[in-house]
Amino acid sequence: MVLLLRVKFLKMDDIAVFIEKYGTGHIVAATQNGRLIDLLIDPPDLNDGSQMGSIVTVKLNEPKKGINGRFVTLPNNKKGFLKDPIDSRTHSLIPVTVGLAVESHKAQPVTSKLLFKGRYVILTPGRPGINISRRIKCEIKRNDILRVLSEVRLILPEKCGLIVRSLAIDAEPFDIILETKEKLNQYELILNNESSEPRIVIGPKKARERAIVDWEYAHPRSIIEERSCFDRFSIWEQISKFLLDKVELENGGFILIELTSALVAVDVNTGSDLSYAGALKTNLFAMKELPRQLEIRGIGGKIVVEFAPLKKNDRIKIESELKTALKFYNSQCTVVGWTKLGNLELQKKRDKQPISKLLHCS
Repeated sequence: MVLLLRVKFLKMDDIAVFIEKYGTGHIVAATQNGRLIDLLIDPPDLNDGSQMGSIVTVKLNEPKKGINGRFVTLPNNKKGFLKDPIDSRTHSLIPVTVGLAVESHKAQPVTSKLLFKGRYVILTPGRPGINISRRIKCEIKRNDILRVLSEVRLILPEKCGLIVRSLAIDAEPFDIILETKEKLNQYELILNNESSEPRIVIGPKKARERAIVDWEYAHPRSIIEERSCFDRFSIWEQISKFLLDKVELENGGFILIELTSALVAVDVNTGSDLSYAGALKTNLFAMKELPRQLEIRGIGGKIVVEFAPLKKNDRIKIESELKTALKFYNSQCTVVGWTKLGNLELQKKRDKQPISKLLHCS
């Protein structure tokens, strides 16, 4: 009954967030007008030290000439790679953040830049200063937040900063202070770590927590957390289509998305309409759909798009359509440019595991 009441309360154009138990954790989906727009899945092993988003201590290996960085040993004895310049001696332990998802045969990228991210604030050790998101434009609200921060400033350690996120515009002062204290407690775990071997200090955010922190639309009134809600609202049926290489477009064209160890290849096809106008229309539909496909599939890295027939003077339309679609998502995706062969190159941060891997392993 609770589920039905929540659904009636939501407007048709609202975004709903569905949470359901899956494996040892949860699976979280966001839909708009019933259409899947984002997805998070907990990995099969929540205690794996290589999991993206963890803060771990690593052991520095012997420096090697000719590489811009240093190999490290992770808590699970896997190899990692630290690109930041570090003066610490060999075999010493340092805290790092496990940044990106990578293939199992590659060294796991890590960074010494620590961030403690919540829904309302981000704690930034080593980068002092307090900043409020520029997206909060209301002066009254900014002044209210500044008054709250005057209390927060008293509990911040030296050389430790704080970023107030745009979501704080709807937060109560108590929530901002409480979350700041929570992030400071996490930072204390790093400072007080006395282990002599690599270990996980703070595990990665689980899917449920990550959705609440990262998704702006994950407001309590938009969340539906019920057993079998994925079946009830046909979300599993939609997810199954993202395991296929072929993506049907609304005009009859389609795109093929293929993953290789080096890059992601995207091939745009017109289908039965072979006219140039049909090709241009298909290319535009493909760019409108591509960010959604990449986000839900959990795909990142180098992405190369091969279009249906496309004139050079229409490339600006293609880029405009793609950049507009990318604005919906907060993922870091850069339009690199066009190759001499007329392909478009993108670079997207690998901030998720591919769903094909998570679903098949669970």
